[in-house]
Amino acid sequence: MLLVGCSGTPRHVGSGQTPTDTADSDGDTTVTAHTADTAAAHTADTGPPVDTGPFFTVQPGTGEAGFTPLAPDDPVEIIYGFQGGWHMLGALRVCNMSAPFDVHFQITDVASGEIVADQYYVQWMLIDEGNGCRYTYNLFGFLNVTALVDGELDTPPELLDGHTMQMLYEVTDTLGRQESGSIEVLAWSL
Repeated sequence: MLLVGCSGTPRHVGSGQTPTDTADSDGDTTVTAHTADTAAAHTADTGPPVDTGPFFTVQPGTGEAGFTPLAPDDPVEIIYGFQGGWHMLGALRVCNMSAPFDVHFQITDVASGEIVADQYYVQWMLIDEGNGCRYTYNLFGFLNVTALVDGELDTPPELLDGHTMQMLYEVTDTLGRQESGSIEVLAWSL
């Protein structure tokens, strides 16, 4: 990209967002992008960032047979698996990012602050919707409630039923761009 009358390093920026600058061990600065590659450059002598591209988005969801978007306080079931463990199902929709994806999926019990599920899905291929968005479903959030055990109460349904849970999805695409999405839902069991 040729910038006439500008100096400095081009930075990709997002609508209403400030890029994050971090220095690595060599002292180089890395700018985390929040929009597509068509974003405008921002330097000290050009003024504030200008948005010229779409947002990267990560929409939280759930679902066993397809993507179901979630709204705050929607119920998400605590499921007993065939191999003897407990899990909650996650799903997500990603827009304006390049496949494949690394997905970090966490579930936190809001009341205690305890992370009860922490899974990584590496080089995950999502189903293409054909509109710049992709989705996946049936992401297992395997529940570990060891830190919450209270006497005979020692299973996820006993310890988490009715609790507000934060489901967090952090996505990194094949170009190294990152975005996240989270939502608070209610855990429930039969």
